[in-house]
Amino acid sequence: MIDVVLRRFLWWFFSTFHLLDIDGQEQVPAHGPVIIVCNHVNYFDPFLIQLGVKRQVRFIAWVRGFRHVFGWFMRAMGTIPIDLSKPDRTAYEQALTVLRQGGVIGIFPEGGFTPDGHVADHKTGAARLAIETGAVICPATIAGAFRVWAPQAPTDRTWWGRVFPRPGKITLKFYSPVVLDEQERQIRAHDKEYHRRIIDTVMEPIVGRIEPALRAEERIDELMHGPASPIRIYEWLPLIAIVVGDVVMRLRQVWDERTISSACLAYAVYLAYLLCDIYLIPQNWQTKLFRNVIAPIALLIAMFPTLFDAVTAMRLAVWKPTNSLTAHWPFSGLRGRLLADWWTATYLFPLWYLADALWVYYFSHYLQFQKLVRGLLVCFYGGLLLIIVVPALGRGHDLIIPRYQWGALTHWFYTISWPGTWRFLHFPGFFVLMTSFLWIFDRRYRLSTRVWWYAPWVLNQLLAAIYVRGLSTDELLAFIGFAVLVHAYLGRVKFLAHDRRWV
Repeated sequence: MIDVVLRRFLWWFFSTFHLLDIDGQEQVPAHGPVIIVCNHVNYFDPFLIQLGVKRQVRFIAWVRGFRHVFGWFMRAMGTIPIDLSKPDRTAYEQALTVLRQGGVIGIFPEGGFTPDGHVADHKTGAARLAIETGAVICPATIAGAFRVWAPQAPTDRTWWGRVFPRPGKITLKFYSPVVLDEQERQIRAHDKEYHRRIIDTVMEPIVGRIEPALRAEERIDELMHGPASPIRIYEWLPLIAIVVGDVVMRLRQVWDERTISSACLAYAVYLAYLLCDIYLIPQNWQTKLFRNVIAPIALLIAMFPTLFDAVTAMRLAVWKPTNSLTAHWPFSGLRGRLLADWWTATYLFPLWYLADALWVYYFSHYLQFQKLVRGLLVCFYGGLLLIIVVPALGRGHDLIIPRYQWGALTHWFYTISWPGTWRFLHFPGFFVLMTSFLWIFDRRYRLSTRVWWYAPWVLNQLLAAIYVRGLSTDELLAFIGFAVLVHAYLGRVKFLAHDRRWV
């Protein structure tokens, strides 16, 4: 029972705060004694390996680790403590007992955390256990963990980087097991050269996987500390939207000085930040993240109330108040409140999908993350321009839900959100555009493991746009087609990323 609960908690933890990729699980024998040998970076390592193996793994770990917060988890996993300050025959005998009973033992032959991510000198304890019990030895590697959390890292890493783990991608891979020759292991049981040859054979795939991964991480760190790129094309999109909106509003005689001035002020602040980032701000992964994600989103939050006011004004200029369509909520009672919550969740879904996609692609594939950010901004400002030029497109009808029919989620949404947020709800086609782009991006690059989990939510939003908000099939196809065009644009045009790579 404890094992099941612990596995579920560990899976939730690593899948929520990190991106976990497990490969080669079939290499671990389903029966018989097995010794899993792996590189050692931090306290996460035993839990990661346990997630990748269906059988219970009994690890041999330094007794000092039982004094930390992980001590309870280690005891729940049946970890065998060993005192590295002196010869500890007790731990070795316990490991022999587990293997002779057909169990699985996990060993970190380095005898401690690596200080720099590289595989340190390894001891021969795993080889001696295999010789005495006839167990197979299964090599495994954990790549990316040093970047996530390195308690023994040199002092040049920030103190919080040594104390607290940060989000990142972790890859666990198992390799073909090493099976000892029965006759040779009996003849050379006390031959130290034989012990060393076995452990060197086991460590060969581990070193071969870890060293290239570390070089790649070092290259990424160099790029992250490299000079900032000049202002990119997509960073001019807000200004283009402002200029086109100003021209169209003047032509349709709905020009409003306050709306244009507010949008121009927000973009001026954003442009000043870009110049500071290029010429003044020292570069690291935090500044790259701020420019690539936080700054554009902050600009959207600052600009969209005024931009949507402009779009609404132009829409009313085409759809006169006497001809406007208003639909009242046709449901009542418990059914009405549940359906109101369903409708609210439908419109909150793109926000969750957006946050999840940015999280996944930033830590799993930085180059595709660059394309994702540009595509989202092109969709946002391109969709605004589409509605500005054709105000009736994607309009649907305004939906009024009486307060007494609000469910718990609906009440929460309208309570915590400022009035500007509601402007989004007048344009169901805009939601269809953003969600369609995200889902097509996931299907195209296949980096998000949850792409099919999101498919019913995408379909649910399309149905809500048609049957609840009155969006016509032609309007729906127009927005989905625009999302497809953005993908075609991303596929044919190369962009200068923030680390000066062309993607």
